[in-house]
Amino acid sequence: MQEITPGAHKITGDNAKLYRFPVRDESVTVDCGEGCHIIPGKDECIGAAEVEQGFFCMPGVQPKFLPQGWVANHYRWIVWKLAALERRLIQRKLLTIENVIARLKYRYDREIDRVERPIIRKITEHDDTPQKTMVLCIAGIKFVPKQNDSVSEKDGSLQNDNTSPLLYLTDGWYGISAVVDCAMAQIIFENKIKIGTKLVIHGAELSGLSSPCHPLEAPSGSCLRLSTNMTRRARWWTRLGLLSCQGPFPVKLTSVLKDGGSVGKIKVMLSRIYPLVYFEKSNGSSIFRGEKAHLRLIKQHQRDKEDILQKVMRNIEREYEKENCDQQVNNFKSLTDEEISSLATGREIALLLETIPDPVRLDNILSAHQLELARSWQHCQAEDRRLKINSAVQRRMTEMQKTYEAVPVLKLRIVDVDGVEAVLSIWRPSEELRQALTEGLAFIIHYVMASGSRKGTLQLTATRQTRWECIDKGSPLSFPETFRVVSPLCLTASVNFNPQWKEVDVVGMVFKIGMVENGYQLVYLVDHLINIVTVKFWGSIKEHGDEDIIHLESILSLSNGSWRGHGNKKYGCIHVTELTAFSILPKSAHFVEAVAHFKESIKDMKALVQKANMKLNGQNTECTCPSLTKPHLDIACNHKCMGEQREYENRVSSPVDTDTGKPQAVSTPNRLEQHSKDLKRKMKALGQYGIPSPIRMFSTASSSVGTGKPFKVPLKQDSPSS
Repeated sequence: MQEITPGAHKITGDNAKLYRFPVRDESVTVDCGEGCHIIPGKDECIGAAEVEQGFFCMPGVQPKFLPQGWVANHYRWIVWKLAALERRLIQRKLLTIENVIARLKYRYDREIDRVERPIIRKITEHDDTPQKTMVLCIAGIKFVPKQNDSVSEKDGSLQNDNTSPLLYLTDGWYGISAVVDCAMAQIIFENKIKIGTKLVIHGAELSGLSSPCHPLEAPSGSCLRLSTNMTRRARWWTRLGLLSCQGPFPVKLTSVLKDGGSVGKIKVMLSRIYPLVYFEKSNGSSIFRGEKAHLRLIKQHQRDKEDILQKVMRNIEREYEKENCDQQVNNFKSLTDEEISSLATGREIALLLETIPDPVRLDNILSAHQLELARSWQHCQAEDRRLKINSAVQRRMTEMQKTYEAVPVLKLRIVDVDGVEAVLSIWRPSEELRQALTEGLAFIIHYVMASGSRKGTLQLTATRQTRWECIDKGSPLSFPETFRVVSPLCLTASVNFNPQWKEVDVVGMVFKIGMVENGYQLVYLVDHLINIVTVKFWGSIKEHGDEDIIHLESILSLSNGSWRGHGNKKYGCIHVTELTAFSILPKSAHFVEAVAHFKESIKDMKALVQKANMKLNGQNTECTCPSLTKPHLDIACNHKCMGEQREYENRVSSPVDTDTGKPQAVSTPNRLEQHSKDLKRKMKALGQYGIPSPIRMFSTASSSVGTGKPFKVPLKQDSPSS
């Protein structure tokens, strides 16, 4: 085993350019092969300056084709690479001046003679995009102050909230700085990424370089911007440069960091598609509203606009009328018949007609031509007045009117194959995209932005680069079942009720509407078994735009309600959010079946309302869910019935054609509808058994003495031999 070259273990990406090779013999020149002869320095060592002089004198090398610092740059990366290989492969001695010259000549042949450029040079010369997948090595880490993404270098090793790491990356040929996000900074502070680590990078952005240039001539402010969610560590033996497999690499939602920037590729299923909401920025605060509340505000603003318009019109017309009256008073003067007949301008004639006390006198004085001139002038004046009024109205409307601008947002809840969920927001979704998205479909989504987390749920945002690729139904990927089901109100009576994602879909009848108190309004729903649940509106029902459908004895289907549990109340509470939707004529299959069953179960609406009010007031304490006991509630609340659902899905997913013997395809909506029917049928059958009778105590006679003796196992006796 050979020893490592002296000083090789101390060589880093920063000091490699300062390394000098000692010369053992005392010759004037050192033959390094390839026709290269190098004259050592005064310290009898060979460094970057001596190598540059000898390299320029080699046959086949044209120094005029090389930018300034080319040899020193490659000398640095070659020395660092050979030292690292020698440390890793200690059986061979690689850090020699001969190997350095050989690799310099190899790089000259490829880059100058064959015009083959590495990826960093292509990026800085604007001949390639930095968004491609490439492998770069970390040659240095420096910490810079956090001030407007400044990349002015500042040496130091302090790791606090006032500094941010700045990476220096290399492809083995050239280097470039890289700015990282908060997630990558935290990983660097945890020492999971350090100097010498190779990174697989995709989707980087070039900043601070407006015009193309050579990497050695790039300004100090040029850098790459990395996204942690599209960056991964690579093996130490991975070749630097572009990867043959281009495109973003798929990641799971568990590995997506909330502050890690863009996500290149995820495979998910659309579990929930929520109603369209609208975002408004008002007085420095952000507000999300449902579609009905948005339409209500639009109508309100339209009415306010019309009222303001009428008020402004009246004020402006009143001002013009007053101005005209003043002019008429100032311009009135008495004229003789001869002076009247000599008037030749339409303005004078029209003013005379408007100001003269006796207009009948002019009938025999004014000619037809004079009357035509007056009518023409009056028409021009009316048109000019109309334009001035419109201009004044627009100016005052702009000053007085409060504009209402809202941006539509479509929110989706997605899950991956591991069941990890996230919420994806799509700003200004197109109608084509909304029609293509359906609950239950699987997609490969490219390029979404991680935008933090809310209540422990990862938040993603679609960008202009986001692309959707529908996964074929025959794909082997299996996602967890997250179908929508209508939760019976009897389940909400249990404190253990824990719906998936804290969201519920329920059907019930409105039997009481509370008043607005303390900033909220309560609505009480009941089912045919007198189970009660509370629906809480922040603000009021009118602010949510549902006052037209929420009234007494209306049968409501509520979707995407936020379940907040019981708290200190007797009944469970469903909070209404901007994602909650109400309907009296639902179109979803699970709601249609539930509403139909609810209507069939109600015989007397008035009696049901009376019983519900009695129970709400504490006058009715009978059991309202006879078909389910507490253990059954716990099982239902914990979603243990999913096994039955999977068994049912497997049983009905591929029915066999009796004619051909081949399986038939069954669509997901049909399966869901059939499954909902079966659940309702079972619940109806259980409800027919009624309330179980109490346990009766039977009196028994005094027990015999033998019952208190310990039990003896009877012994088997062998039968006598015949």
